[in-house]
Amino acid sequence: MLKRKSDIYRLLKGVSYSWIRFVLTIGIGIFQTPLLFKYLNKEEISFWYIFYALGAFLQMADLGLVQTISRLIAYIDTTKDDRFDNDLISKLAYYSVKQIYATSLISFSIILVLIGTVSLIIYVHIYDLSKHSINLEISFLIYIIGVIFSLISNIPAAILIGYRDVGIDSGIRSISQIIYFILLFFLLPHYQSIIFVTSCFALQNFLQFYSIHKFLCKKYKHQVDGKSLFKLDNIKIDIANQIYKQSLPLALTQLGAWLISQGNIFVASIIVGANAISDYAINQQIFLYITSISLVINQSLGPFIARYHSKNEKEAIKLLFNSTMILCLSIVSILIIIEINCAPNIMSLWVGSDHFLGNSFSIVFGIITFLEVQHSIAGNFVWNTGSWPFNKWTLIAGLLTVGLGYFLGKYNGLFGIALATLISRLITLNWYVMYYTLKRLNVLFSSYIKQILLPILLITYATYYMTNVIYQLINENMTDIVNILLIAILSFIVFVSLTGILFRKSIQFIYNTIVLPKIEHKI
Repeated sequence: MLKRKSDIYRLLKGVSYSWIRFVLTIGIGIFQTPLLFKYLNKEEISFWYIFYALGAFLQMADLGLVQTISRLIAYIDTTKDDRFDNDLISKLAYYSVKQIYATSLISFSIILVLIGTVSLIIYVHIYDLSKHSINLEISFLIYIIGVIFSLISNIPAAILIGYRDVGIDSGIRSISQIIYFILLFFLLPHYQSIIFVTSCFALQNFLQFYSIHKFLCKKYKHQVDGKSLFKLDNIKIDIANQIYKQSLPLALTQLGAWLISQGNIFVASIIVGANAISDYAINQQIFLYITSISLVINQSLGPFIARYHSKNEKEAIKLLFNSTMILCLSIVSILIIIEINCAPNIMSLWVGSDHFLGNSFSIVFGIITFLEVQHSIAGNFVWNTGSWPFNKWTLIAGLLTVGLGYFLGKYNGLFGIALATLISRLITLNWYVMYYTLKRLNVLFSSYIKQILLPILLITYATYYMTNVIYQLINENMTDIVNILLIAILSFIVFVSLTGILFRKSIQFIYNTIVLPKIEHKI
């Protein structure tokens, strides 16, 4: 419960900073990409995406550590008695904050260095660096150091979140991102090297960690004394044992998630060669942005779902689920229509038309994105109603992505890898998460198909068809940007009109649940 006005203010500030950071991340990604394609050669661009794929491997070390630490600090800060509703909390709550912070930071850093070393070995073993510039070897090492600093920043950030300073982390990360982009924008034209790019990345994350750490030590100097933080007395093996003992089962899930998100890039670099994957990655990247934008509303619903669940308001959860699904699937459908219709124009404006792989890739990526958004919404409702039975399915999906991708890629190249990604998710998470969620929420599968999925698909097809007909009637050799704007406006008007007619009540429910309370709170 947020009983103090200061807590409410901190929460609102934290949410605002989180949204700013989200917009910055998307925006910087969009504007950074053409800079890299312009000033780096094709080999360096391709290896940049390999760096990202292998660097993401380090995130396996984050086994719910941040959530555990922030919850632990919150208990220590607010609980005045000796009773705790969590076994892990009860075992660790009697250690000092300084001991928890120092042990978590040291142990997490050691694990990251070990996994980073494994990533480096994989990189050197798989890619014959004798055929490439030595800069690629140095750059990857710098990149891994940057990833390590990025991830260990989560430890002081978790302490701050535990003390309800939820906006500081996002604020500092946003400033660091801006510094990184400014360095690239002004200096990359003069230092056209992947070493420079990875050095800026590492600097960004070092400044991020240092700033969050210093802020923590300064504001909470009585709890976390930076000068004596790393004394041997503050390193407690039992703290690390207890934290990772609880988190270890998540390792398989993290491995599966990495294989799902980065496995296709990894496989593509092996089958078609490291130098040939940049175009595949850039075509896929657009749809990753679409996924992130489409799930923004879904990510805001956790507290509402949990509240309805705690009050056993099953019908309210059902209505919220239906409304969220309609709204998010509508957003992703509009964006997919615009992207498929304007893919050549978008690619031409962004990095150059010669990087566009063709409409067949856009259609496959579009289907993957639609299904990904659908099952992500369902998974969010399951998670916030106290369950998560998808660990094994996540690992299976990841292994299938790599295995099937390797097989189909051998015969069909990059398109086979894209098709393998679609098939792997379709026969695992895409259907099972939906099946489990509908069963848990007591929603009939046939009802969901008839009332939500089928109407959305029909509206999507009708919008695509009508937009193309209108566009063909008025198209007069317009520029890329005019084409994109015209398709976007037409798609939006047609889709929203049809959706408003069929789903007016569901959209109104979302407005009354989320938007209206925020407006009334501000008033």
